[in-house]
Amino acid sequence: MSTSIFSLQKLKNWQDSARSNQKPILTQTSKLIGKLAVALVPVLATVVTQPAEAILLVNEAKPSRILAFDETNGNFLGVFAEGGGLDVPGGSVFGPDGNLYISSIEGDQVLRYDGQTGDFIDVFADGNGLDSPAISDFGPDGNLYVGSRGSNQVLRYDGQTGDFIDVFADGSWLDDPSNFDPAGFDFGSDGNFYVSSIQTDQVVRYDGQTGEFIEVFAEGGGLDYAAGLMFGPDDDLYVNSRLGDQVLRYDGQTGDFIDVFAEDNVSGPEVLTFGPDGNVYIGNSGTNTVVRFDRITGDSTIVVDIDDEVNHPRGLAFTSIAEVPESSTSIPESSTFWGIMFLSLSCGATRLWKFWTDTKFGL
Repeated sequence: MSTSIFSLQKLKNWQDSARSNQKPILTQTSKLIGKLAVALVPVLATVVTQPAEAILLVNEAKPSRILAFDETNGNFLGVFAEGGGLDVPGGSVFGPDGNLYISSIEGDQVLRYDGQTGDFIDVFADGNGLDSPAISDFGPDGNLYVGSRGSNQVLRYDGQTGDFIDVFADGSWLDDPSNFDPAGFDFGSDGNFYVSSIQTDQVVRYDGQTGEFIEVFAEGGGLDYAAGLMFGPDDDLYVNSRLGDQVLRYDGQTGDFIDVFAEDNVSGPEVLTFGPDGNVYIGNSGTNTVVRFDRITGDSTIVVDIDDEVNHPRGLAFTSIAEVPESSTSIPESSTFWGIMFLSLSCGATRLWKFWTDTKFGL
């Protein structure tokens, strides 16, 4: 799961922009309603300006940019990051420094952006055979691992400097190494490295320290074109079967197939991650949607479904909103809210009575 602390400034800018485009609610012919509405403005403003608890960042292939959505209701917030040579963004991950690292598939680079503002910082990693990087993640050693699909390798770069370290994993265990094609990976609780091999419809286990091939860990159960994968909070392995239009679950210790975790609202699933709420999120290449699945029941909710704003979501990442400054408005506690509501309604009723008596008696 990729998370970071997100500055409120960009969110406030999005909210201010949205409010500036809103049409006035009150009209000259609805003075009576207006009197009551004025009394409720403090409460309504409190609710409207409440920021999202978390922000979902979705990589859009064309145009190449990173879009921000409210994690709970899917409301579009704005463009978080773009530029810097970003060309078809792949996976996204927040690094130990809090910045956002994005694989540029067509640019053959990993780019770094400010984790709070989205401003481009630099080209963090490139070269040494890096070709069509589809996914990247930081390992337990703090270094950056990048799936180089064009060279059928997983490359490792220094997590602080971006300097190339080595070819960490490849398909040399196969008769034809070009069939390796790493599209997703994760470190397991045992410290080993697990990679989805698209062309062979398998999940492969490598030594987490040396990168040495250990075994084919999981296959079968309908796995067809293995894409994104991740170990869940239950320590089981969740894998996208892209051509099977399913999310499959395997025992995290043995690799045995458990079940089809999800198939409703699944169409060409590519990226998979767990959100801060503990649920499963996938990016569908078939429908250009992001779908949330309850980790316990598997029930689905389409979080993002805006075709003109999400084109082939290849990467997902989450932020955590920074602490709200005292000057900012937030939703009060339940008892406080209803207290304010009662006072506002009382105030509104008083204004309404005064308006009626003034009109009736000509005061």
